[in-house]
Amino acid sequence: DLTDFKSLQKAVNDVDCIIHLAACSDDADFISKLVPSNVIGVFNVFEAARIAGVKRFIFASSCQSADLVGKKEHISVNDRFPTDHYGLTKLWAEDLAQMYTRRFGIAVLVIRLGWVVRSLSEFEHMKSLPGGKELFLSHNDLREFFRCCLHSPPTPFSIVYAFSKQKGPEIFDMEP
Repeated sequence: DLTDFKSLQKAVNDVDCIIHLAACSDDADFISKLVPSNVIGVFNVFEAARIAGVKRFIFASSCQSADLVGKKEHISVNDRFPTDHYGLTKLWAEDLAQMYTRRFGIAVLVIRLGWVVRSLSEFEHMKSLPGGKELFLSHNDLREFFRCCLHSPPTPFSIVYAFSKQKGPEIFDMEP
């Protein structure tokens, strides 16, 4: 429970790096589900990390923070066009992460994850959308990406996209 601050404080004690993957999904109610988990919960994890002296944080954001479906033009990590309230909470969390880097020196890597499908029907839906296949991020690629993040040197603050290999021209700019 990300709203239980005392439990979070215990969980992050003596931790070198936090990988934050917890979030309420994109189709949840904003007030009753998204705000407690994706706003208050994210704040609580960052604040518990700060108090515990955690120096490194890897945060899972979402490609929904930049409305990538059907895009053919160049896309930058500076793009901020949330697709819905879920994407909006992810942008808020990205801003929070950057503030914790600036104010408290926590090295934060924000990863705008591609579409990690949870079911066959969701996969079929993704494929039916214009450009949907380009947003795909396989479970194996996701695992390998996080492994690489843990074994690479930290940077003060960065935002990157993570997708499985695309067919066709790359449209994602990994530089700010």
